[in-house]
Amino acid sequence: MSSQWGGWGTKLNVTSIVSQGLEQVRSLREDVEKSFDQVVTGAPGARVPLPQAAAIKTSGEQIEDTITDNEADETKLELHDELDKTCHREVAAVERAQFLTEQLENMRHEVAKLTQLHRDTSSSQSADVQALQVALAEKEEKLSGLLDEGQALSVKQAQLEQRLRTLRKEKDELEERALKLQSQCESSTQEVKDIASKLKASEEEKTRLAQENRQLTSSANTTSVKVEKAERIAQEATQQLEKLQTQVEQLTQEVSRKNDEIERLKTATKSNEALSLEKEELHHTIQFLQDNIRDLEKEAARREEMARVEIADLKRKWQDAVGRVDMLGLSVSEATQPLLRQIHTLQEEQRTRQECWKTTESTLLAQIEEATEQRRAVEQEKLGMEQELQELERKVEESELEVTRKQAALDRAQEEAESAKAEARELRGQADALQIDLNQAKHQRDAEAEAKQQLQTRLDNAEKSSKKLEASATATAELEQARERETQLRQDLEWHQQEVLRLKSATSQPAPPLSTGSTSSQLYARRSIDSEQFNGSDGTLSSEASILKTTLETTMGDSLSSNGNNTSVLGLSQLQQRLRLREGENRMLKQQLEALEARQKQTTDEIVRLSTRNALLESGEAQREQTQLELAKLQEHQVVLLELFGEKEEQVEELQAEVSELKAFYRKQLDTLASHNEQQQKQ
Repeated sequence: MSSQWGGWGTKLNVTSIVSQGLEQVRSLREDVEKSFDQVVTGAPGARVPLPQAAAIKTSGEQIEDTITDNEADETKLELHDELDKTCHREVAAVERAQFLTEQLENMRHEVAKLTQLHRDTSSSQSADVQALQVALAEKEEKLSGLLDEGQALSVKQAQLEQRLRTLRKEKDELEERALKLQSQCESSTQEVKDIASKLKASEEEKTRLAQENRQLTSSANTTSVKVEKAERIAQEATQQLEKLQTQVEQLTQEVSRKNDEIERLKTATKSNEALSLEKEELHHTIQFLQDNIRDLEKEAARREEMARVEIADLKRKWQDAVGRVDMLGLSVSEATQPLLRQIHTLQEEQRTRQECWKTTESTLLAQIEEATEQRRAVEQEKLGMEQELQELERKVEESELEVTRKQAALDRAQEEAESAKAEARELRGQADALQIDLNQAKHQRDAEAEAKQQLQTRLDNAEKSSKKLEASATATAELEQARERETQLRQDLEWHQQEVLRLKSATSQPAPPLSTGSTSSQLYARRSIDSEQFNGSDGTLSSEASILKTTLETTMGDSLSSNGNNTSVLGLSQLQQRLRLREGENRMLKQQLEALEARQKQTTDEIVRLSTRNALLESGEAQREQTQLELAKLQEHQVVLLELFGEKEEQVEELQAEVSELKAFYRKQLDTLASHNEQQQKQ
């Protein structure tokens, strides 16, 4: 825009210089006309001499030269206006109107003089002069209309400049937005790659878990045979499950991150749609402006043709007038000597004025050179603008390459996502297989529990029947024992009586050594051993418990028995140890079963969690597919935008070519004008 305003200033300077020169020419012509009028009034009946007619011819030729110069100036201004494509057209129209008005004023003065001469010579030429005046009035009206149209064009051109500024600003904003979108796409592709790698790791861990679950199911089937191996495998499974829990938590965090990224992508797609709409509107506005410019160019060409036709008519009429003046000069008789003297004085005045005119022309040429220098500076600024446009084109090409790279990365991410989906499906199948194995293990465990319950019921029934038999046997045995006890009591009483007698005798005599054991204690031990053998034949835990109780009672009662009872005590201690070992084994088995059941519950809970997480991953994959579709739409929009940018660049290149052609043509015309001015100065 700085170059356009600079061009505008140079244009105004040139117009002001040309207007000053035309005013000076006008003043010189008025002086010549006044002197000519004085000569004519000084000798009314005399004829104009031939030198005066020659001077009139030269003045006519000068007017024709000025007309040609004005035409060249008009063409120069028109080319300058086409080059800038800005408000220069209005200024050209205004300057053209000024030149035409000035020429018309000069023509009016000259025609007025000619009419006076014609009126003095003959009244027949008054009609022609009136016709010329009417034609001049019509031309003045046309020129006023052209001036009005030029003002309207200036207003329109200012509006177009404002629109072009707004369009440039919008274009810069669109480029910035495109760069931001490209950076966002790069970050999203990197995040997708990270997520894909994490998914692969999680899938590998899931396969490991599936294998471990299979091992657990096989160990559950063989729990009754190999309990120790099952415990070791269960410990390993617990460690791996803890690892899986940590990994699953990480996966949930990654899924939340993916959801956030999907929301960001949605916002980016919305912004891209808004950009596409804005670009379409800009394209429509550009087309509208181009159509308006074409219409204006057509109107300007039509008006130029009309002006050229009018100028040709004026030239033809001027030539007719010059011919008539020549005829008048031939008809006029020679002037007297005082008139010649006056003519000499006038010629000298004209020489002085010509010298003044040369000085003014030199000043005008200097000003024109300054204007050309300013114009060159403007052209340099335009070259700088063209270089900036080339840099922008290079940036656009780089952005296109980046977009292609991003598209390739997105395709790779899509392929990785599809592979992740396939792996997730495989994991689902494995999880289903694990669930089936677990269900089978549960059914087997339930069957084993039912078998255990049946065995326990059978054992209870057997114990009840054995208890009944034992009750009948014990009743008979108790009767016999009661009889034997009666006999033992009798023997004991006898023994006590003997002991009392011995004690009484011991008070008087020393006591003899103690015997190895009493008969009653020996009999009691034998009976206890017989009862133990009877109960051992049953082979149940309850009978062994009763035997232990009886043996303990006998041991507590016979703590002071003889060495013959030591063999029965050793057998009882061995039986107690065996019972304790069996009870400990049963407790361990029960604890192991409870631990296995708890682990099975944990595995079922983990399988449920994994299934829920798989569902979440499926939903995340569906959202990812949606985001991929949105990205595809964005890519299509980007392609459309790039096509629009390409079309605009082609238009800019065409305009640059036209501008270069106009510059060359404009320079040629300037060279021709400079050569023409030099020739005039030499003449």
